[in-house]
Amino acid sequence: MQKTLKNDLIFIIFLIFVAVGVQFLFLNPPILSDQMEYYITAIRFPHLPDNPNIGSMRIGLELPVAVLYRIFGTSEVAYYTVPILSAALLSVSIYLIGKSLFSRRVGFFSGLWVIFIPNLVQDAGHLLPDLPATACSAAAFALLFTYFGNKQHKRDFASKESLVIFISAGVLFGWSYLIKEYLAILFLLIPLVFWMLEIPYRHLIPLAISMLLMYGIEVAVGIIYYQNPLIRFLAASPRETTGEIQKDVSRIINYFALLLIKDGGEGILMLMGLGVLNSLVRSFKKQKSHIFLLSWVLLIYVLFTIAGLLPVIFNWEGIVLLRLHKFRYWVPILPPLVIGAVAMLDAFFVWIKKSLPQLRISENSFASIFLAVFLSLTAARGINSIKNDPDFIRNGADQYLELRAYLQEHDNPEDIIWIDRDNKRAFERILPMYIRNPFGRLIWRGSTKYINTANLYLRAEEIDQGYFIVDRDFMTPSSSLPSYLYDAPENWQLVFESENKKLALYKVD
Repeated sequence: MQKTLKNDLIFIIFLIFVAVGVQFLFLNPPILSDQMEYYITAIRFPHLPDNPNIGSMRIGLELPVAVLYRIFGTSEVAYYTVPILSAALLSVSIYLIGKSLFSRRVGFFSGLWVIFIPNLVQDAGHLLPDLPATACSAAAFALLFTYFGNKQHKRDFASKESLVIFISAGVLFGWSYLIKEYLAILFLLIPLVFWMLEIPYRHLIPLAISMLLMYGIEVAVGIIYYQNPLIRFLAASPRETTGEIQKDVSRIINYFALLLIKDGGEGILMLMGLGVLNSLVRSFKKQKSHIFLLSWVLLIYVLFTIAGLLPVIFNWEGIVLLRLHKFRYWVPILPPLVIGAVAMLDAFFVWIKKSLPQLRISENSFASIFLAVFLSLTAARGINSIKNDPDFIRNGADQYLELRAYLQEHDNPEDIIWIDRDNKRAFERILPMYIRNPFGRLIWRGSTKYINTANLYLRAEEIDQGYFIVDRDFMTPSSSLPSYLYDAPENWQLVFESENKKLALYKVD
């Protein structure tokens, strides 16, 4: 027993180390999109928007960030910790589920492979709800399978230890809902897990109570802030999009496959497809582990596809219920697909080894070597396709890191940086992270001033001292904007420009 726990700990630490390392290697900078909206909502908590939207009500994502903000302030630690640790939690959870359903070998290679899925790597560091929500649901399943699926100790479902496990799993399931509401569809798998593990259904009660307590947080927020316990559902609204994305039935049905092929190639899709086929065949043979995996895949795929087809069926114009053309929406389907594919490969290599008894190599070594080779080739193909993506910090999207280095060398408490007020050219969202080190300590002690109130801007001559910052990603020429936003006056001196030419700092004198 102790040896088993020690081995598990070694594998878990290794997976965490690799997952965090890959996330850092392919880290994305903060961008002014949904991820920044979640971050701003979190750092302003307990204040919430007067007009709630579904993003501001995803408190399961925002509360941990709010806690980190209270500890570290505006910082990269507060922004990046949740998505990076979520990647590690997903890997570890897949390892534990795969190990419980099949073997440690299947679990380890499944947990390792998911770290290198290129579509996931492309979103490294983005503060978005899909990965954390999936990780929480997977962790809940892993907890149940690991504790109650362990045949090496006598199971006592009425013990205090079991009660803690039921409550903890319920908290994780409930928190996944608080992060992203549609993960509630996976709750339908809970009775299936109880059936697989032969847990009496009456023990669903403590699990359900803890889930309801998590939902109670949402109800309380709705009542306290908006006097409506159902505000999250009322705040939800379909997303606007183009008719091409909305109406193409073939693409809607094949979105996941097309997205997977785009970055991972046909190999990864083929392995996952064969894994699903294998689970389908073995489900007819009443193999519980494959019934569970197949049920998970079908729940997500059928639900998402129906949601994608509803605008077509009812002829809704210009909206979608789920943006299935973005891979992050498909993250919840990855755990069963990864485990199923590795289990299929593992069974195939074990069969080959048994067919060749003359080979002087153990079954475990034989299967492990070939799993490593196959999955390495698949992962390498995917990573190679995205490694030069210009959006990664490693590939030049490090303009704010360069600015931090400049400001650290030119720290002056009397300096001023003029910034645009909160809109799509905003600096009050991103800049505060980079006048501090990653842990939130100030490295530049100057101050910032606004050049505008809504659409009313200062004239260039009214900006008479300090620095003016320009982010060319967002400074699009417009007749409604003053020209100095994208074309600095001649008497402004360029004192800093990032290597990618996107960020510039002018000295105003």
